[in-house]
Amino acid sequence: MKHLFLLALILPTLLIAQTTWDGTVDSTWYISDKEATSYTITTAAQLAGLATVVNRGTNFSGKTITLGANIILNDTNAQGGWRNWNSSTIDLRQWAPIGNSSNMFYGSFDGNGKLIIGLYISRTSDYQGLFGCIRGNISNLGVAGFYVKGGGAVGSVVGSNRGTIVNSYAVGNVSGTNYVGGVVGNNDSGTIANSYAVGSVSGDSRVGGVVGNNTSGTIANSYAVGSVSGTSYVGGVVGSNNGAVSYSYYNSDSATASNLNQLGSPKATTEMQTSAFCDTLQIYANVSNTINADNNFMSWIYNTNGYPSLSST
Repeated sequence: MKHLFLLALILPTLLIAQTTWDGTVDSTWYISDKEATSYTITTAAQLAGLATVVNRGTNFSGKTITLGANIILNDTNAQGGWRNWNSSTIDLRQWAPIGNSSNMFYGSFDGNGKLIIGLYISRTSDYQGLFGCIRGNISNLGVAGFYVKGGGAVGSVVGSNRGTIVNSYAVGNVSGTNYVGGVVGNNDSGTIANSYAVGSVSGDSRVGGVVGNNTSGTIANSYAVGSVSGTSYVGGVVGSNNGAVSYSYYNSDSATASNLNQLGSPKATTEMQTSAFCDTLQIYANVSNTINADNNFMSWIYNTNGYPSLSST
């Protein structure tokens, strides 16, 4: 797998090389072979097909979905560029999250070092994100150049997580009411590790740079960069916590709200852009892999004058 570069380094190339989603849905890859245990998705229509199949009641337990190509859901230069997208932006294709509170995703989704770009969601309902609700596993995935807005349990990668998310990252903006996070909105007994988020996160209560609310779950070896705002339970890493938070960090130059909690370790931009900080993340990944080889945490890559990113090697 290729390096997972930061959005600013790769987006122009991807926009030239990839085709933007036309709104169609293709679930034939599953319907034609329902007994298979592994599938590879290479188009936006097939990804939308996954959402359709899961939301109709197939949970994919015991099955693995691998992303075989970068996927662009919307042109990130459209409507003033993704950084300017908001709840009123028009002429973008809305994404229907994969899984909901009634039909969760139980399978394994391997991003395979690939990116999903241009995710746009603007709703008032709960459980919004690329995935709505999961009890399965997500790994090796980048979600970049996005705007995600919802009610409660809103995150870029997952709205409500009861599974495991590792080696994943998000670059974009998230907004909601309660349980709002840069990667995951509500982490209920789940795990988020070796991951990061870059962008703004805003809401009312339980708002965090990585996770909005963490109940009996684990957040480890992750970081967030960007503004975080809300009226109560606001944190650079996690807004509200009744679980375990370890070796996780937030940028104290960008997350400056006066009501910010003390969960996670604050670091200035100059600290987070050093090789020493990258080494700190790498040490945890190495130790975790030694203790449990099944973790398979990716290596962290030092980027001069930038933040650490993830690699498959």
